[in-house]
Amino acid sequence: AEYINYFKFKGVSLSGGDPLLFFYRSMEYLERIRKNCAPDIYIWIYTNGILADEGKFRKLATAGLNEVRFDIGATHFSLDKIAFAKGIIPNITIEIPAVPEEKEKLKQLLPEMIKAGVTNLNLHQLRLTKHNAPKLLKHNYTYVHAEQPVVLESELAALEIVDYARENGLEIGVNYCSFFFKNRFQKAGFRNQIAKALAAPNEIITEKGFIREVTEN
Repeated sequence: AEYINYFKFKGVSLSGGDPLLFFYRSMEYLERIRKNCAPDIYIWIYTNGILADEGKFRKLATAGLNEVRFDIGATHFSLDKIAFAKGIIPNITIEIPAVPEEKEKLKQLLPEMIKAGVTNLNLHQLRLTKHNAPKLLKHNYTYVHAEQPVVLESELAALEIVDYARENGLEIGVNYCSFFFKNRFQKAGFRNQIAKALAAPNEIITEKGFIREVTEN
């Protein structure tokens, strides 16, 4: 809570591992933030939902949780656990990578997501790393070699899902989180927040959030 207040963060997420694995520790974090931080701070958790139940979500809601983000890839795209949060947690998000082979499945699943109480679908762009390369390179993907190698088909799949939801008037927010946005603008936003607390009066904060000191030399 002291760290959050010092840097004046407006949002806090609990991730892991899975916060539901250590439910009472997560509850303690949530209660401390609500007690010691600004009342309008936005708090969300990430979970695969395997350990979810209505009782846990009621306790989290009472403690002031604003949002829960589910990774349904871990449960073979089952929405059963999400239903436990419906009408209890204000915002329910599914957050998963935009896997090209799962594009049609996700499009057909959108109406069921809405019925289950999902308010938002957040799709991340696939990128090639040293950790996933042995498996990812088995696919016939097109790699865009920029700041980091990213999968072109992942972006196209995400944009097609966004367009499908729009064309069919589906009442669900669909967000595409590209790697370049995260790498450039989210990092710059984070640096700006930190720099505001750390910069001396004679130092300049650049647009990208770096602290610049100008001297006579």
